[in-house]
Amino acid sequence: MRLVLNVFSAYAALLLTQVVLADTTKDLNDETRVLFQNIFGGGTGSMSTRPPTPRPTPETTGPPTVPPTKAPTEPPTRAPTSPPTKAPTDPPTPVPSHSPSAPPTDSPSDPPSTLEFCSVDIDITCIDEDGNDCKQTKVPDPQCSSNGINTISFSYLATKCDDSATTQNLECNDFNGGPTATSLVVCLTESGNTLLTKVVSEGDIISVPASGNGSLPGTITCDVKDAGTGTRRQSIEIDTSDLALKDIYGSLQLESCDEKQCIIPATFTYTIQNVGTQPMKITVLERNWQYTQLINGEEVSVNDSENLLNIVDEKSVGVNDETTAVENATYDICTKGDYKMTANVKADPPVGIHCLREDTYVIETMPKQCRVDVDITCVDEEGTDCAERALETPPMQCDDGEDIDVLTFTYTGGGCDQSSNTQDIPSVIQCEDFNGAPDETNESRILCVDLNSGGGDTSVLFGGTVSVGKEFIVSGAGDSELPDSILCVIKQNNVKRQELRINTSGNEDLYLKDIFGSFQLESCDEKDCLVPIIYTYSLENIGQSPMDITEVMRSRGGDIVDLIDEAEKKTLEFGELTIISDEDILDVCVKDETSTVLSAKADPDVGDPCFDEDSYPIVVDPKECRVKVVVTCVDEEGTECNEIEPPEPKCSESD
Repeated sequence: MRLVLNVFSAYAALLLTQVVLADTTKDLNDETRVLFQNIFGGGTGSMSTRPPTPRPTPETTGPPTVPPTKAPTEPPTRAPTSPPTKAPTDPPTPVPSHSPSAPPTDSPSDPPSTLEFCSVDIDITCIDEDGNDCKQTKVPDPQCSSNGINTISFSYLATKCDDSATTQNLECNDFNGGPTATSLVVCLTESGNTLLTKVVSEGDIISVPASGNGSLPGTITCDVKDAGTGTRRQSIEIDTSDLALKDIYGSLQLESCDEKQCIIPATFTYTIQNVGTQPMKITVLERNWQYTQLINGEEVSVNDSENLLNIVDEKSVGVNDETTAVENATYDICTKGDYKMTANVKADPPVGIHCLREDTYVIETMPKQCRVDVDITCVDEEGTDCAERALETPPMQCDDGEDIDVLTFTYTGGGCDQSSNTQDIPSVIQCEDFNGAPDETNESRILCVDLNSGGGDTSVLFGGTVSVGKEFIVSGAGDSELPDSILCVIKQNNVKRQELRINTSGNEDLYLKDIFGSFQLESCDEKDCLVPIIYTYSLENIGQSPMDITEVMRSRGGDIVDLIDEAEKKTLEFGELTIISDEDILDVCVKDETSTVLSAKADPDVGDPCFDEDSYPIVVDPKECRVKVVVTCVDEEGTECNEIEPPEPKCSESD
């Protein structure tokens, strides 16, 4: 009987649940009601009548007609087996499976299609003054116009004259220790008109315009003075017809000449867009301007961060709307550098978490700027400039009544007919050729001796093998003075070719550059025509790119020599130079004009090769005046007067 009551209790509970669910659907919307009906298999009426109908009817009518003994036997067996099994299996199972599962699946799944979220995007653009993308800005040709410039600009470096890097023959002088970090720069025309007066600090850019509507004069002078006291610390004369971008003139580096410029003004625009589903407010906009430059051979790094929130046009941005921030900057296109602009933005929505985004803009500058500067200097052994030394011609006369200790001759080869001197000693044969005279192409054996030693004893003053064009020295024996006369014999292949007699007493005409057969006199004691000199050729990289020296040619008097193998260093960074030395002999006793020209070629890492040349002229103009008077006398038949035979005094044989 307890079992029967339990069955009825379970069935009643199930029936009550269905009734409650059926009543609940009345308060739900149509969509939810359909969902519930689908879960439980029908409408509200079926939920309260269909399950109980078949079982209560046979269970309640059967027992009164059947004896009590059969009712407890069969119904209890079927009731626990069929009804309880189906009730807990079918009705309870759908309720926890479908009813709880469906709401989380359908209700939460729909909102994501309309879920409010924050998403921001940022894009960086950069344009130059001409509206071109900064990455496409072209590097200008560094050479400025030579036909007149209206405006030039310099950056102030606070460097000394020795730091100059230009092909100009620059006039630059430092005073009182040179420029300081802050100075007063005054630039004047040749006539003294002021073009610029400005106090500058290291790194500042100054502009020097022409006065009026004309062009800058051919030469301007810029004085760099102490900003406080006005004391002059540097003076620079700049040739405006030979200017090149990035050349350094003392403490000033050229950055622009008219439309050609190295410092490029750039406009950066940061475009911020709302790509989310709800409005947002820009709360952070930060940028970082980071770059590394190779400026004048030195690597310079800059890392500059800035908060740009205050320049954002509209901080509140609607869905699919955008706002911008704009700022100005500069970059140097004439130097090798890597520029990177990075921007970070943060936006806050009304609901939910904030959103972030970053963008970068990169500019790489690789100037195709190859510039090599060739410079020639020349000094003698005492450090005197060769051009100045050429003007110091020694007195030409050796016979000044003093004893002569040393003579230097150049061996020229050739016969006696080329002699040119004013010695005229009666009965002395000065020069005599043998066997065709000395050959001008072969080496010769020369022996010079003293003929006045007495008793036939000769004293050797010089003995050796000499080539044409080479010098040799004849000196007194044992550091004593030379004898009154010397005899020199020239042999080739042991064959006598020439014999010379030269008076060295100091009392007979003897001048520098006198020629005695195959000898030419170059010096007597300290008086010297031939001065040893040294040319120094320097090749400097004054561009902003590394380069390799690939060609060095020297020409002088029609003689061209390749000197590339003489270069100490061939790969040059900015400001580096290589040196070549070249020895020569300067003859200061012969009127002459010579010019030494050195030309060089260099190849950069990127771009076309560059060239330069320099010349060094030397003018020799001796002021010595010499005249040789020769008197000859011949009769009508050409007979030497001294050789004319006197006639017979008797006029006629008949008398």
